[in-house]
Amino acid sequence: MNHCMYDLFQNDEKRNRFAKGLPKAFDMVRKRMPKGNPADGLLREHVIIGFFEAAFGQARIDVPEDGTKRGYDVLLCGEKLSIKTRTNVGGFKVLWTVDNEYVRKEIKEGYFPESDILLVNIHWNTKRDSAFFIPVDVQEKVLEYYGRKNYLSSSTGSNNRGIGIQGVQLLYSEITKTLFQYQLTGAWMKQTILHPGMNGPITGV
Repeated sequence: MNHCMYDLFQNDEKRNRFAKGLPKAFDMVRKRMPKGNPADGLLREHVIIGFFEAAFGQARIDVPEDGTKRGYDVLLCGEKLSIKTRTNVGGFKVLWTVDNEYVRKEIKEGYFPESDILLVNIHWNTKRDSAFFIPVDVQEKVLEYYGRKNYLSSSTGSNNRGIGIQGVQLLYSEITKTLFQYQLTGAWMKQTILHPGMNGPITGV
């Protein structure tokens, strides 16, 4: 168990700060990025890592330099953590590549979970369960029980972007049974914020 993630979800002060601050910070990212810009996911990731640094200290955070050759986003308390953010519903990627043959091989026999996952679902203008910590052993259990065809997804061809998790509800089901305490609720209200140098407020769209 990642001790930092355990502390985040069990410590009331850290838990509340994360649940209240994350929607506001993600809303700022949304306002600053053109709709559909893939860079917004990277900025959200940086927001979360910044929170980790403030909550746990820089000494417990290690971000790998090469972002193209690893399956995790940060070493937190010495443990690999992959950060996934998504709006509303749908799957998420666990492996990015445009190599169709590599994807087929990984789907068939190669892919196995290697890092814990922090999954953040963004539900604008509502309040609901939003952040889920999914340890690697839970991912392994779901993959083994339901099988690769029910758990993994891919698309081949010129628009192939790697391997995704289509069995997200299967993960939720397992979390609810065994790790209910590792999820938290966020209020995803779009804000009206007055930015320096502007004549008026920017409202949610």
